[in-house]
Amino acid sequence: MHPSCIDEYEKSENPVSVETLNSTNAANLKLYMASAISGLKLSELIAQQLPILWVIDEDGELQFAIEEYLNAENPALRIGRFGKLPRVINTESGEWSRIGHPSLLPSKLGRIGGELVLKDGDWVLSNRSGRYGVVFGRKEAQLESVKRLLHSFGLTVIVDWVPAAQREMRS
Repeated sequence: MHPSCIDEYEKSENPVSVETLNSTNAANLKLYMASAISGLKLSELIAQQLPILWVIDEDGELQFAIEEYLNAENPALRIGRFGKLPRVINTESGEWSRIGHPSLLPSKLGRIGGELVLKDGDWVLSNRSGRYGVVFGRKEAQLESVKRLLHSFGLTVIVDWVPAAQREMRS
C-alpha cells in the first residue's frame, strides 16, 4: 500500500484496543466470541455495534482491534474499548471518523485485512477492508489462510469472501 493512500487521521491515531493475536489473548477472544453467541446480551450488543478489524502485517502476524471512532473536533472523544463519550451523541457533537485498518499497523504494510463480525449467530471473517481486502489482487486463498490461523488458536469462524468487483463496504 502506498503511504499517500492513507488518510491523515489514520497516520496519527491508533486504536487503543489493537493487539497481536497470541495464545493468551486468543483464549480471551474465544471467551468473548462464545459469550456473544451464547446469549450474553452485553457481548452480543458490543459485537453487533463494533466489528473487529484485523490485518495480517508484513511479518505474518494478525493484528486486531475493535473498530473505533474519533471525534474530529475533540480526538479525546472516542467510541471504542477504552473511549469516553459525551452523554448524548448528536449532530452537535461534531463529525465522527472511523479509524481504519491502516491504523492497526505502524508500518502501514499489510498482506490482507478485513472484519470479524457476529452475524446470525456465527462469527464471520471477511475481507471487507478498502485498503487490505477487496483491492490489490487479494485472493480467497489468503482469507482461507487467515481462517486456518484463527482455527489454530481455537477460534471458529466462517468465511465471507467479497470479490473486488463487489467493493461496496458496509455503512
